Amino acid sequence: MRNLSVSRHIALNIPESNAFSQFTVDVATGDILGYSEKTVYKLSAKSGEVECFLSLEELGHLTTCYDIIGMNVNSVSEEVCLVLASGDILTVESYSKEVECVGSVDSGVSAVQWSPDEEMIVLVTGKESIITMTGSFDPVNEVDFHDDSFGEKQFITVGWGKKETQFHGSEGKAAARAEEKPVVPSEGDDTVPRVSWRGDGSLYCVSLLHRNNFRQIKIFNREGVLQYTSEYVPGLEMSLAWRPSGNLIASTQTLPNKHQVIFFEKNGLRHGEFSLPFVPQEVHIPWVSWNCDSDVLAVLCKKKNSSQSFLQLWTSNNYHWYLKQNLLFDDNELNLKVQWDIEISLRLHVCQGSRYMRYDLSWGTDYSSIYCSDADVAVIDGEKLLLTSFRNSVIPPPMCGETLTLPAAISTVIFSSSTLHKLCVIMCNGDLAIFGREEVKNEHVLISMGQLLWECENSGIKHCLNMHHWLWLTDEVLLSTVSVGCTSVLINISLLADGSIVIRKTLNIPGSIVSLTKLCTSSAALIQLSDGQMLKYLPSENKTEQFGRAMPEPCTVMLTCTVGDTECALGLTNRGNLYVTSEDRDPALVSSGITSVFVLPKFLLMVTSQHTLCCVKLENFDCLLRAQHEKGGRRVERGSRIVVAVDTRVVLQMPRGNLETVTPRTLVLDVAARYLNAANYSSAFELFRKQRINLNLLFDHDPERFLSNIDNFVEDLHNPSWLSLFLSELSSEDVVQTMYAASYSGGSTRKVFDDKVNLVCDKIREAIQKRDDASLYLFPVLTSYVRKNNKDDLACALKEAKASKHISVDEALKYLFYMVDVNEMYNIALGLYDFDLVTLVASKSTKDPKEYLPFLNELRRLEPNYQKYTIDKYLKRYKSALSHISKCPEHFDECLELIKTHKMYSEALQLFNKSNDLYCKVAEAYADYLIAEHKFHDAGIMYERSKKMEKALDAYQRSLDWQEASIVLSQLNYSENQEADFWRNMVADLVSNRRYTDAACVLKDFLNDAEETVAVLTQGHCWCEAVRISYQSKRPDLLETHVKPGILEHKDHIVHQLNNASKSFTTYKARLAAVREEKVKLKENLGDADEEINVHPENELFSDTSSIAASTLRTSRTDSKASTRSSRSSKNRRKQERKLLSLKEGSKHEDLALVQALHQQITICLNLKDEVGMLCKMLLRFGRDADAAALQHLLDSVLSEMQRSTDEIWSADLLLQPVRSFGPDATTNSIIESFNAGVSSGTNLHLLEPHVRYPPTMTGSQWKLQILENNA
Repeated sequence: MRNLSVSRHIALNIPESNAFSQFTVDVATGDILGYSEKTVYKLSAKSGEVECFLSLEELGHLTTCYDIIGMNVNSVSEEVCLVLASGDILTVESYSKEVECVGSVDSGVSAVQWSPDEEMIVLVTGKESIITMTGSFDPVNEVDFHDDSFGEKQFITVGWGKKETQFHGSEGKAAARAEEKPVVPSEGDDTVPRVSWRGDGSLYCVSLLHRNNFRQIKIFNREGVLQYTSEYVPGLEMSLAWRPSGNLIASTQTLPNKHQVIFFEKNGLRHGEFSLPFVPQEVHIPWVSWNCDSDVLAVLCKKKNSSQSFLQLWTSNNYHWYLKQNLLFDDNELNLKVQWDIEISLRLHVCQGSRYMRYDLSWGTDYSSIYCSDADVAVIDGEKLLLTSFRNSVIPPPMCGETLTLPAAISTVIFSSSTLHKLCVIMCNGDLAIFGREEVKNEHVLISMGQLLWECENSGIKHCLNMHHWLWLTDEVLLSTVSVGCTSVLINISLLADGSIVIRKTLNIPGSIVSLTKLCTSSAALIQLSDGQMLKYLPSENKTEQFGRAMPEPCTVMLTCTVGDTECALGLTNRGNLYVTSEDRDPALVSSGITSVFVLPKFLLMVTSQHTLCCVKLENFDCLLRAQHEKGGRRVERGSRIVVAVDTRVVLQMPRGNLETVTPRTLVLDVAARYLNAANYSSAFELFRKQRINLNLLFDHDPERFLSNIDNFVEDLHNPSWLSLFLSELSSEDVVQTMYAASYSGGSTRKVFDDKVNLVCDKIREAIQKRDDASLYLFPVLTSYVRKNNKDDLACALKEAKASKHISVDEALKYLFYMVDVNEMYNIALGLYDFDLVTLVASKSTKDPKEYLPFLNELRRLEPNYQKYTIDKYLKRYKSALSHISKCPEHFDECLELIKTHKMYSEALQLFNKSNDLYCKVAEAYADYLIAEHKFHDAGIMYERSKKMEKALDAYQRSLDWQEASIVLSQLNYSENQEADFWRNMVADLVSNRRYTDAACVLKDFLNDAEETVAVLTQGHCWCEAVRISYQSKRPDLLETHVKPGILEHKDHIVHQLNNASKSFTTYKARLAAVREEKVKLKENLGDADEEINVHPENELFSDTSSIAASTLRTSRTDSKASTRSSRSSKNRRKQERKLLSLKEGSKHEDLALVQALHQQITICLNLKDEVGMLCKMLLRFGRDADAAALQHLLDSVLSEMQRSTDEIWSADLLLQPVRSFGPDATTNSIIESFNAGVSSGTNLHLLEPHVRYPPTMTGSQWKLQILENNA
């Protein structure tokens, strides 16, 4: 679907006396070396100057022949090679002009050709032998062309009969007996050999006139050994070209009824052809050639009865050959030479006598404006213009929707930039044709045709053949350009009302125009020059002005678009770089590796070299420039290119030529958003169904708008099946935030509903029920109930199905069974207690009537409440079953069993009257259950409600609630002895649970036993309360017998505990210092062994450093155990880690165990402060001042010593060591760093509990008595 157009045309004049008869191109500099009249000239491609490079007359000592057969510039050796007809081979050094004759062929040379890598040369001598030489002119092989052998790859005959017995077509067997006619060479054959190399340089072919006067092609390998010989082809002509890709050899053939280009395979057999648009014997074809990319075949034609020559450019697509360009050369000189550039695939070099021309071609798709509704694409095929409207249909080439036939071959086609359905065709003869669309027949008709008329100064332009970069700017203005040397002329063409086409303005442009396009928001045109400079052309003023800054490199494809509110230009280079620029922004790279682009009003479509179709939103520049960093897009076939985009469809052409249509999700969602914003739900739903868009987007796009237009939604989706489909796809997921988040990346202020499914179902059902034809929407109503996924709603659905009038119950149930399991619906119907409905549902299921009919008949015979209870129990609706069975007193045992089985005590208590005996039974059962659950206080309350006071008293006793027990006990007729026994048991229970204060209250209030009360308080160290009770009971003797001895005994215990703590603290601290010192010495003594310690941090540090070897053995064993423990739970792992902290001397991690032990000793002493303070007060009360002072001083001294040692124990090295953290805030890097730090330090601080890693807080409550400070 692409056309080949001229993107740049350079024409340089050569002096008449220097007209070139042979030329070649210097790839390194781009200069042209041409031969004319015994002299080799150099033509500068930049300046156009011609200088003498070499005069053959001055080489009389080397050669006397001045006829050059071939020329070549070797860019590696920087030499020019000249092959003369006499057989002499000359090399000329490019800079010194030193000439050397490197060889000579006695019989002369008639043809020469260099291999593509310039490492091999093929010469055809005057004796028609083939000489193969290396690039340094060393002969490799020489063979006689007329050797009758087929070649090394001779075909094998399998003996399938003689030629006389084979099928001969319509001519019959007489053809086998017919005598062979004498062969006459093709008319116009110059008998000159032709040589062509394959692109990889491994094979070459030679076309030469056979002794029997017919052309024959022979294929040789790189060493000059014959491989194949072509079959006899009548009318085979002299042109020859091997496709660089290697699959075809092209030549031409003249037949009585047609002139055609034919193809051979490398084995010499025919392989296809296509006809040329000439009658036989009309033209002479001396030359055909492929470009270096193998996609364009150039055919040079010279009319026999005229001096006119033309160059045709053919391309193949989908097994059809298209004539894309027909370049006319109407000079009287017949010496026309054409050559493809060997590096730039679409560059042609043409020398026509005294004129050198260079054509730069480019591929492009000609399509109508994106604002036009038809999306027409035009394909040029010689005199035919193939038109296809892709909005209506996708027709693969070479077929088309409409064909326009013109009187001459077409060069260019352009469409109107406006919404007018017009196109302009420029033909190779200089005529222009304007076509418009006829709305009635929906086909294009000719509006006007004619030559360009000049109404201003003509710059030497004969006709529009030399014009390129055509643009239909406005309804009345066309633009084109003409190259004049290294500059360009912009031509303003006016379309007059009478149909004439007039040139009224021209404008000189200081540079070569590379691309020309229209700005999308104005009637101005955008021009890019070869140096990247951007110009804006104003047609009304016929002037240009600067447009932003120059592009980094010239862009052969230039498009315009609107990004936000800014008009921008997009440029695509031949290297696949896509740039964007505007008047107030510097050019920026959008992406690289782009093969084709297309601009829509809101989107930029790109196909990348990674075979991905990307769709970029044109919201702002940041969004556009992020395209190269964002991944995603739609994968397409390798080599796919964009043809055109229509609404949501993008038409791609595959490399072989067929078309594929894709619908990018981004384009679909953009169109869907327009429909939804306009509340056009019918079109949106149709689009969603076709493109398989999640129907939740109908609601999630704008929930508030959807709910406010719910009636319109139901009306638009007039088909009940569509409503059912929408409801069935509803889900709680917000697809705007998940599935289609990329298309809603700009953020949204829409309101989000949590219970979306239930809300939408209810709203749609309400909207349906308000309609007059609501009965027709039974299925959507049923779907709305089912989608709520609630048994109550399923029950409503069954009721709706049964009550339906327009749709039978059978159809309604059948529809329900598509969405809900029939067994579940059977249970739902049974739960409605409607046996007719149950029977109907069961009949639609796979249930056996012998099973469910007896069950239903049995239920019918039951009392209603018990019947419902039985149904509810069957359906496992136990709460409902309880409510019904509770109304059947005769079945209370069954009711109580149900309560106990399903633990529905609370629900049951609410169903019975508290004054009812049944309530008491339920409460007693509840209390028994609570006793089993060890909830004794709650059980006591239930026993009270069930009037089981003794059980309540026992429950309160077991819960140690002596207050509640006293209330219940007062309601029982217990004797004093029974009460005393009860309270003594209660006191024993309280004391065993260390509730000494409560036990003292019971002894004092209910047993009136002061001595026992004081004894219990003394046992619980409640000294103040014990003293108070002693005085209150007027029993001061109890102070001497119970309180004072208890205080002194406890004082001695505290003193002993503090002395032990102080001794242990001193011992542990000294050992910690020794272990740490041993660690330091060990590192210093081992030196290099320190690395081993770092690698194995769990090596045990022994007191005796001589036992290191033994520790290495134990290390491996420890690692084995650690690997065994890796499968344990985290709790067991922590427990095992704590076991590693052993205080045994020489154990590993002994230092950490000592730190933990020291922390424990400090914590024990700190916890004694309040207890010692209270004990000192009691000692002072009983006059034991010295004991109080000594106790206070002892604790104070111990705590002071511990506080002074904290800095030594928790040293800075320990506090700064990292702790391995694996919590939710930990990162991979932090875990690795902490692990490495722990390894390098040789410690495992993570074995310590977090609170042990830091010293305890020594400050606290004011426990010391000031009056004891001086006594100390």
